[in-house]
Amino acid sequence: MRDWKSYNDQLVKRGKPLISLDFLENWDLELERMNSGKRGRAFMYPEGFIKFLAPIRVFFGLPYRQEEGFVRALAKLLPGLMVPDYTTIYRRVSKFVPEFEKSVSNLGDEIVIALDSTGIKVGERGEWVRELYGKKGKLGYLKIHVAVDVETKQILAIEVTDEKVADCEKLKELVQGAEMYAKVVRVLADGAYDSKENFDFLEAKGIDPSIKPRRSSSGKAGGSWSRIRR
Repeated sequence: MRDWKSYNDQLVKRGKPLISLDFLENWDLELERMNSGKRGRAFMYPEGFIKFLAPIRVFFGLPYRQEEGFVRALAKLLPGLMVPDYTTIYRRVSKFVPEFEKSVSNLGDEIVIALDSTGIKVGERGEWVRELYGKKGKLGYLKIHVAVDVETKQILAIEVTDEKVADCEKLKELVQGAEMYAKVVRVLADGAYDSKENFDFLEAKGIDPSIKPRRSSSGKAGGSWSRIRR
């Protein structure tokens, strides 16, 4: 019998945003470190504050002006909090490079990885231009390319590009990223990763290329024996 109270609590917790205000405790210390030896105008807002603002913008889909309004409202609850204008938020957040902890665990000595990609919109304007004029907007979208261990479902490598980069162009970087954790013995991927260069690269490393050739691909493969055997 289902424990409905426990189930209900779990659903409620999914809607609770996890907000940490730890950046307030280290505000002055972090600014002192960031501005030590810096030439030009000193930083006014610590990196921890920017790390706080960046996911808020993404999770809630806030334009920069609205995020300034969010910080103003937050400042009413946190007296003394300095409020950056929206152009400052834009400059700092757009230059922010997220750091990912390497917490991969429980991998075998040899692994099989799967490669794929997905698209993420960077704004509504691009979609509006395509709808209005039937062509791509300047903003386009981002592509997230990942290599995943098929056994543990952990992401072992990730590459971020714009929509102009073909999937097959990122196979080498994804495989090399996964090799930092264990020996890759097989690569699973769809026809988007089918190319002579990729098959030759995997064959040279002794990796089984389980890649489906595209329908339009030449059967001759330009001398790539590993691809001919597919």
